[in-house]
Amino acid sequence: MTLTKVTLAEVASGQWRLTGELTFATCADSWSPLLACLQGNAVKLDVAGLIRVDSAGLATLVAWLAEARRRQISVELLGANEQLLQLARVGGVDTVLPLHWQADVAVNG
Repeated sequence: MTLTKVTLAEVASGQWRLTGELTFATCADSWSPLLACLQGNAVKLDVAGLIRVDSAGLATLVAWLAEARRRQISVELLGANEQLLQLARVGGVDTVLPLHWQADVAVNG
């Protein structure tokens, strides 16, 4: 099984796209870029490009959200797929993460 590295790209001011696999194997490398995008008053993170997220990846998103709240930055996670939504439900964090279903407007670019 080939690992797809996580990439984070700014597509507009305050709008970012996360792609690849956010898993135990990639979380450590994704943490610094995720922190770097916490700028300004609000951040929109398009997660529609995540092809796989495991519990470690979910924990990374929760920790990132906690850091954003600590910095008083509003966050929206756009384009969540069914796998991420199910994982959040099972993990009991679906009410904590500001997830928006994949059919919602995702960041264009």
